[in-house]
Amino acid sequence: MSAQARAEARPQAQAHRQHEVLSPKSRALWFGLLGGAGAWTAHELLSYLSVAAVCHGGDPGDWKFYVVQHSLTVLCALGTIAAGLAAYRVRQRAAPWMVGAVEPPGTESGGDPGEARRAAGRTHHLAEVGMVIDGILLLAILFGGTANFFVRPCV
Repeated sequence: MSAQARAEARPQAQAHRQHEVLSPKSRALWFGLLGGAGAWTAHELLSYLSVAAVCHGGDPGDWKFYVVQHSLTVLCALGTIAAGLAAYRVRQRAAPWMVGAVEPPGTESGGDPGEARRAAGRTHHLAEVGMVIDGILLLAILFGGTANFFVRPCV
């Protein structure tokens, strides 16, 4: 493949990737919408699992237990932040399509500008909902992790 062919293929590939993000079937949109919930669920379940394991067979005062608990909180919080940033990025990319009433890729509007605006608006709205949900779930993860500083696990 010549250098000129590669240079011509590069913008097409970038445009295709941007169109995939704007599609209602895009992974970035659904990660932004559901990623925080998955991270919060993992935090809750794994925190309870580690407390149960320590209380039934380990030393709850051991420093390794606290390292596990705090690192679990940090990792799940980072996952929720990543999901929120993905939702924000999709929202920012969908906004010009919504204002311009241009049909976003991956949707079927039949050439109707009103339907094109609604299709872009749905993607935009789902991304905004994902940002709000991820923010709320980030607070839930941080509040749950804060309890590790104040509450003894095996009481």
